[in-house]
Amino acid sequence: MTINDVIGKAMAKLDEVTSSNLIANAGDYINKIYPSIDTIQTEIATNVKPIEKYLTLDSVNKMIDVPLDCFIFLKVYDTDYSPVSFNVINKKIRLEEDGTYVLYYNKYPEKISSSTTLTTELEIDKDCQEALVYGVCAELCINDEPELYDTYLDRYNTLLVNILNRLQSNTTVTFVGGVRI
Repeated sequence: MTINDVIGKAMAKLDEVTSSNLIANAGDYINKIYPSIDTIQTEIATNVKPIEKYLTLDSVNKMIDVPLDCFIFLKVYDTDYSPVSFNVINKKIRLEEDGTYVLYYNKYPEKISSSTTLTTELEIDKDCQEALVYGVCAELCINDEPELYDTYLDRYNTLLVNILNRLQSNTTVTFVGGVRI
């Protein structure tokens, strides 16, 4: 889904409601919609379904800087994708030796502002994008229509709970090296 799709869907949902307050403030929504999309996608990426990223970097003096877009650092692999021991100290990854490593982490989504092109694809997972539309609608009408805010926020939260339940019910376990009984 692109930014343009989110704007179109949010405006279509708001157009379904005949409210003098919403109609009067429709021009303000275009100014508010970019920060709303950014806030909601960051909330989804940090609390519901993270954006996973792999990045290959070379270490210098057995150190690698933690990437700026890193939300939670997960693992370090060598070039053969074998796990490597490491320590994270003051936004630096300390390794046992120099080399090329693959960093695996959850990242913040790219910042969305009014200068972001309308064709920019959202980074959050596809199953979270419809929830994002409802979250944006809730943020847009929070001051104008409290009842609509509650309706959209409730739908947003319901979609997020359904996503979390689906993720938890599909949990898998991997045993490495067998199980001792």
